[in-house]
Amino acid sequence: GNFAAFAPLIFEFLEKGDPVARGIVEAALDDLEEILAAIDKTHPGGIFSFQGGLGRVYAGLLREDWAKRLRPPLASPVEGAAMLAKRHFAGDAA
Repeated sequence: GNFAAFAPLIFEFLEKGDPVARGIVEAALDDLEEILAAIDKTHPGGIFSFQGGLGRVYAGLLREDWAKRLRPPLASPVEGAAMLAKRHFAGDAA
């Protein structure tokens, strides 16, 4: 199924104070921050950005220590993938 289709509904209920929606979003934030922490082990203190509508929502919910490292994207996801591929195949992998 297309679970992402439920995201707007979950955030709508979150704004209304729904405890189930709060639990879902908090669990997603925990997972997201766990991923950021794993990346931080190999790229300490690095900055990051989000793409898409949910990225804007999650950006406003991150803990301060992560939020201060968040930056606007420099390019679209496709442009970013192309830049990474170019670096990789040029032998300059980041």
